[in-house]
Amino acid sequence: MNLKVNDFPNKKYICKKHEGDNVSPVISWNKILKAKSYAIIMEDPDAVGGTFIHWYIPYISNNINKIDSLCFIDRIKVNDVLKIDLNKLSIFFGKNNLDTYGYTGPCPPIGTDLHRYIFNIYALDNILEINEKNIKIKDSKNFENILKEQSIKYIDKSSIMYNYKYK
Repeated sequence: MNLKVNDFPNKKYICKKHEGDNVSPVISWNKILKAKSYAIIMEDPDAVGGTFIHWYIPYISNNINKIDSLCFIDRIKVNDVLKIDLNKLSIFFGKNNLDTYGYTGPCPPIGTDLHRYIFNIYALDNILEINEKNIKIKDSKNFENILKEQSIKYIDKSSIMYNYKYK
């Protein structure tokens, strides 16, 4: 899979605390013929408290191969999430480590070293069941374990890493 993340890290993708706009970057990939769905994870393994999930999208319809910039996502109650029919959606955002749905930009604490921001995309052979256990993940390894539990395999995976340090 050929993952592309446009213009990252541009200031607009950085958190407001670091004078950014906290807008998600444009991300695109080539479609995988046998994929039933896609999933995206953006994580910072260098966060002070352990890996920080900045963006978690456990379901993207197989007819999509680009996500444009988004400023915010409406908040959904967990009870409502469990009633969602993914067949009627094109995309479903899981929770990031701020307990919100959607993107949160790089925002390393002042004085910390360089942080790695890793974008992972998975082409899946099935659709992940959304439930309380997997609406939020600890890291990409945790996500891969959830896939195994649901007997879902990833057909292909691609990753891109960017470095960022707040001066």
